[in-house]
Amino acid sequence: MENVKKEKLGAGILTICIIHIVCFILFIFGVVSTLVFKDKISELQQMEAAGITLSSLQLNISIITSIIMFISIILILRRKALGVYGYFTIQMINIIYPIILNGFYISNLIGALIFPVLMGIFIYRKRYIFGFRCSNLNIDNDM
Repeated sequence: MENVKKEKLGAGILTICIIHIVCFILFIFGVVSTLVFKDKISELQQMEAAGITLSSLQLNISIITSIIMFISIILILRRKALGVYGYFTIQMINIIYPIILNGFYISNLIGALIFPVLMGIFIYRKRYIFGFRCSNLNIDNDM
C-alpha cells in the first residue's frame, strides 16, 4: 500500500464551518419552537399587532436556504468543489434577499459579508484541496 496523505482543510475553514453548523442547529431549534409555541409566545402577538409578520413564504425560503447551506458545509468538509459553489451561491442569496425585502442598509451588508469573505480567503489558500486549478503552485506527488 502506498502512503496517501490527505491534505488538511485548515483551522480557518473548520472554524467557519463549525460556526455555520451551530447557527443552523440554533435556527432549526428556533423555527421548531416558534411553530410549536406560536400561540403562547406574546412577543409574536405584539409583533403581529405592530404589522411585523413573518410570512410562510419567508419562513420556507429561510428553511430551504439553511438546509442547502448545511449540505454545502458538509460537502466543503468532505473537500468537494460543489460545496464551495453551493456555499457562495446561498451566501449571495442571503445577501440579496433581505435587500429586496427591507431595502439596502450598509450595516446589514457588512454583517452579511464577514463570513463569506473569510471563507473565500481560507478556501483560496487551500484551493488545490477542492480541485481548483493552481497555475503558480507546483505540487510534487513524490512526498
